[in-house]
Amino acid sequence: MENLSSTQLDDSKKRIANQDVAVGSDADIKARRQMLRNQIAARKHDKPNKAGPVQKMAYSITQACEAAGVNKDTLYSAINQGELQSLKIGRRRLIRVESLSEWLEELEAKLREENA
Repeated sequence: MENLSSTQLDDSKKRIANQDVAVGSDADIKARRQMLRNQIAARKHDKPNKAGPVQKMAYSITQACEAAGVNKDTLYSAINQGELQSLKIGRRRLIRVESLSEWLEELEAKLREENA
């Protein structure tokens, strides 16, 4: 947090007062300043990507679980049994979108066979 001199603080209070905003304690000013910072940060994240949406080529374990609707134990079990291919890059494990789709299709086919 930046430290303001008393003159700068008084100037800040005057600017806020001129905007028809009630000026309260220093805590009120700090709260308003933080609120404005949060709004600016939110606007930065809301900017659209000029190139358009980026299609994911691979998911993290958590993302793959969300996409497939399964828990981590199920996913890791499929990886360990060789049913689902994954990539290990450094310490990170990724699952290609195609691999996840193929695994789900294979599960669906097995279920159809069992129910037939």
